[in-house]
Amino acid sequence: MSTTAYNTTSEQPLPTRSIEHFCEGETCFKTDPTNFCSTRYHTRDRTFLDKAGIFDFRTIASGETIREPITTFREFSQFISRMPSHKAPGFSEVPADLFKQAPVSFQRCIHLLVNDILIGNHDCDKELLIAKVILLHKDKDIAILDHYRPIALLNTIYQLIMIIITNRLRQLSEN
Repeated sequence: MSTTAYNTTSEQPLPTRSIEHFCEGETCFKTDPTNFCSTRYHTRDRTFLDKAGIFDFRTIASGETIREPITTFREFSQFISRMPSHKAPGFSEVPADLFKQAPVSFQRCIHLLVNDILIGNHDCDKELLIAKVILLHKDKDIAILDHYRPIALLNTIYQLIMIIITNRLRQLSEN
């Protein structure tokens, strides 16, 4: 716990800070911050946090996993439709629009590939996991580096797998 002490003399120097602790023993914080003892549970009542459920968590059952294959082609098509349109591709140079507008036979092959990756039958190449980082200019002066913002261009298959995994993690966390 830190406090601020104010001096009431006519000079009015800047406020000074001091650290208070509630530890017992000789090796406690004193003046050495490396020996600070955490007594978080002994200093304040946390019942209001427990009642609010702030620290509640759910253990994922042993049968639940995010590595299951996508069972239906319809579900896979929904994931493809969630991919961003008209965006620059990564190192693969394959835009997501190609996946969206591809014939069903091509999409079924990608479905099988993604399922193999999710199950673990196919290991991804390192090139698939690499992002191309480019800087986009956002303000007037091009000579100032702060006027740029970086974006990462991901390979299309990687984007698709991340959409699937994100959806599954969201479902696990909401259950």
